[in-house]
Amino acid sequence: MSLQKNHTGCLMPWDRIRPLNTDMPELISIAQSNTVTRHTMIDRKTGTVYSLLGADGKHRVNLTKTTRTVQDVRFKRQLILGISTFGKNNGNRKKKKRNTVLISLTGVIVSTGSPNAESAINSVAATSRIMNTNMYSPDVITCHSNLMTVNAPTCGHFSRKFDLSRLQLVAQADSNNIIVYEQDVFPGVRIRNTTIKGAATFFYEGAFLVVGLVEHDDIRALLVLLYPWLKMAMIPE
Repeated sequence: MSLQKNHTGCLMPWDRIRPLNTDMPELISIAQSNTVTRHTMIDRKTGTVYSLLGADGKHRVNLTKTTRTVQDVRFKRQLILGISTFGKNNGNRKKKKRNTVLISLTGVIVSTGSPNAESAINSVAATSRIMNTNMYSPDVITCHSNLMTVNAPTCGHFSRKFDLSRLQLVAQADSNNIIVYEQDVFPGVRIRNTTIKGAATFFYEGAFLVVGLVEHDDIRALLVLLYPWLKMAMIPE
C-alpha cells in the first residue's frame, strides 16, 4: 500500500475508481507496515499435511544446518527461522528484506515482518525451499498450501493533532466502541468497534495504527466509521 497525499491529487490504491479522499480531508498518508501470512506444509506425494515431528518424537527436518534457526525453550513445538528475501522497493528496484518465520512442528507456518505482499510470498517460497533442502529423507518433497494473509498492520497520519482525552470521551457516545486509554502506560487511544473487525490506535501527533484487517476496503471502512469522533477530537490549528 503506497503513500497517498491529498494535496497532490493522488488516489489511494483502493480509490482508483472513486472520487478523491474528500470524506477524510485531514488524512494525508497511509501505508502498510507489515504483512502476516499463514500456510500449511503438504506432502506432495500423499497430499496430506506434513508434520515436522515424527511419531517417534524426532524432527523430520534438519534445520540445525542453518544458523538462522532458533528454538524458543518456552515453545517446544515451534521453531523460529530468519529468512532473507527480496522485494520491490519503490516499484522497480529490488531490496533485501529480513522476515521472521514461525514454524510449528505440526506443519503450520506463519511469516511475519514482510513489508508487502510480494515479500511475504517470497518468504513462503524460501521457507519451502529450505524445508525441502534439509529433509532427513530425500524422498520427501513438500509444498505450501492454504496460503492466506491473516493480518496487514497499517499506519498513517492525519494533518491535525488529537486531544486524546477528548477522543476517549466523545468516542464513548457510540456504545459499540470499546476504548482503551491508559495515558500513564501507553500514549495512545485504542478503539475497537464491535460492528467491524480490526482496531485502531491514535496518537497525539496525528499518527495512527490499524491492526486486524487485511483488505484495503475494510481498513478504509474502519477509519470512516471512526472519523466523526476523530474530527471532534482534532486540535484546532
